[in-house]
Amino acid sequence: MDKSFNASYTDYWAERVKQLSDGTKIADDGIVELFLPLLKIDKNDWLLDMGCSYGRFFPLLSKYSNHVVGIDIEASAIERASEYEYQELAVGALENLPFSDESFDKAFCWATFDCTEQEQALLEANRILKFGGSLLLTGKNIAYPEDDAVAFIAERNAKLKAFPNHFTDIKKLYALSTQFGFEITHGFVFKYRGDFGLAKAVPIDEAVLNSPFYEYLLVLKKTDSHNNLTDLICDTFSLTAKGFAQTEGYTDLIEFFKMHQEKNGI
Repeated sequence: MDKSFNASYTDYWAERVKQLSDGTKIADDGIVELFLPLLKIDKNDWLLDMGCSYGRFFPLLSKYSNHVVGIDIEASAIERASEYEYQELAVGALENLPFSDESFDKAFCWATFDCTEQEQALLEANRILKFGGSLLLTGKNIAYPEDDAVAFIAERNAKLKAFPNHFTDIKKLYALSTQFGFEITHGFVFKYRGDFGLAKAVPIDEAVLNSPFYEYLLVLKKTDSHNNLTDLICDTFSLTAKGFAQTEGYTDLIEFFKMHQEKNGI
């Protein structure tokens, strides 16, 4: 188990979903409900809540499916989630799901994909989904706008607290989606940090893929088993932060973040 995950992280996240420290609005149940219909969930579908934490979204997910299963890497989170009527709860990593092949119709991965080794998490999602099944996931893009100071501070602070954080190269994911055994059926971006919580969604097209943005939401449909991958799709640091560090003469991103915090506070 990743040492970055523990009960204190669960408590921290439970507070953050109430109010983010930087004042931006979180993408809450109301935002989820805008996009959840894209999964076309049937009441009899088996739905996997990937990274269910303390059961944050169970009340909403259970309106759509009678068979919601939850998994989270943190045991204390699963203990709290047991207060809800999940069909099953498991402690485990999304990169190594303790479920049989093709055992789910749909999967939901909200504000969790960032914390995973994304290539392996996608391969596992493909494995446990039935053919024609779909996955809804959200994450952070590898390049956000340079004038998004709030996004940069969020990345800096997360890294200095040793929280797990991965940024997706969305262009690569689109290019390699078939290697993961998926077709991307829906895609939206949220240009600045905080836009997601305000539902400022922009549909993905070629121009959007070639411009910086902070967050994204995708729906992927399983069309095949996965193949051998030819490249990675994520990094532990954003290209935006790397560019800032290079400008300041730093090759060590953590040292750059420490310098920036000491100089600027926040």
